Amino acid sequence: MAKATTTIKQVLNYQTDHAAWFAANQALFTRVATFYFEVIQAHEKVLDEDSRSLNGEMGLAQAV
Repeated sequence: MAKATTTIKQVLNYQTDHAAWFAANQALFTRVATFYFEVIQAHEKVLDEDSRSLNGEMGLAQAV
């Protein structure tokens, strides 16, 4: 049987200097996400391969 849920809406009030921090944080997140998206696009094989075979190809030690 499904459980009942309650949604709580609350207005967040923050100091004016937080707005700049939020904008900087969003910009950094976007840069990081873009970087990893581009890495995955450039190396799509990584998504298809077994991690053990990739470690061997890259010369990384196998975990025991």
